[in-house]
Amino acid sequence: MDAPAATTRIDIERSGGGDQSTAQMEEQPKAVEHGRRRWKRALRQVFRRVRRSQPHQQRQDELKPQDENRTNTNKRRRDGIILVENVMAIQAGGGQPQGRTSSDLAPPLPPAGITTSLSSPSSPYHYSHPQRRSPPPPQGWVDPPPPPHPPKQLPLRFLRAGKGDVAEGVRRYQSTLAWRRDNGIDTILREPNPYFAIIKRNYPHYYHGRGYHGEPCFYEQPAKTNLQAILRDGNLQLSHLLRHYIMVTEFQWQYLVGHDDLKQSIYIIDLDGMRFRDFVGDVVDYVKKASALSAEHYPERAGVVFVINVPAWFQMIWRIVKPWIDEATLQKIFILRNKDEIRRCLQDKIPPHQLPREYGGQSPYPLGYSPEERELARLMAHNNRLAAGDYSCGGAGPCPFCTWAPPRSY
Repeated sequence: MDAPAATTRIDIERSGGGDQSTAQMEEQPKAVEHGRRRWKRALRQVFRRVRRSQPHQQRQDELKPQDENRTNTNKRRRDGIILVENVMAIQAGGGQPQGRTSSDLAPPLPPAGITTSLSSPSSPYHYSHPQRRSPPPPQGWVDPPPPPHPPKQLPLRFLRAGKGDVAEGVRRYQSTLAWRRDNGIDTILREPNPYFAIIKRNYPHYYHGRGYHGEPCFYEQPAKTNLQAILRDGNLQLSHLLRHYIMVTEFQWQYLVGHDDLKQSIYIIDLDGMRFRDFVGDVVDYVKKASALSAEHYPERAGVVFVINVPAWFQMIWRIVKPWIDEATLQKIFILRNKDEIRRCLQDKIPPHQLPREYGGQSPYPLGYSPEERELARLMAHNNRLAAGDYSCGGAGPCPFCTWAPPRSY
């Protein structure tokens, strides 16, 4: 990522008065020539400082001949045609195509000493961390491995999301790749998250256990969410919350699930204590944007969704929410009110020893204290320490977080 361009203030003293006429300037050729040389030297200094602030690879790209850039553009268009003709199903545990070399990997990460936003300012999911330079890493520090390039073949999830239409699947896949690139999603699990604690404290959402087929189970309690504390008292914006949501989603599919690209989730939304007035304003905006994001960029990931402990007025809200959810996901949603029905349906999908006691299970961990949640908290604490200049983890090799690399870039 480009570092902020250096800003240089140039103060050039004008010799003589500003009202000198052309005839008077011609009488002082040495002074005029001296002033020109000073301008040239100052401009050269600005140019050198700006060039030094740009990464070496970007400068090399700018020096490429125009014909080569045109060739690269044509190649990308041909790749789109290849993508249509060669549809590949990424099987469970498959990950990337075989035969990849180190030259196929994505470019290295920015220097560890610089903490900047990885997302595009034009994106609704953009926010900027405070710009600060951490102390340089110690000698022998090994940077984390870069994420892999996405496959040129069409993953099966996107083909299914396009209802078997290859062109629609390709469109959705390319849209997701562009979204990930513009918002720095591939490296989001290496970003610091200084807002993690306040969001977790006021927005109950937890990973806890697995289903019978290894599906990650995600619990959310909207009735206990205090967006007032997050957005106003915490001095945050909705974009911070959406970025956090993306990070948590990436943690599920990249970190917990790993290479299995066809794995789906079990999603439990507990509306116990939800009031009608809670579902207004920022809550509606957040739910709408988060639902659209999941449907567009994480297709075919929802296995089953249980909406439990629904209040009597929920049907009216459901009529508002339904249009935000794609039709394939709607068929996987079950709305449950009766306690016995909730316990029976959850235990049909989740083993009792993986189900929290709060929902009739026998898990030894309270909701919010599962091994998955502890690992997520450790990862965020690790990232925040690195951003503060604490390199005591040792880098790639001794540190499992620095050694880990995301299995996919899509």
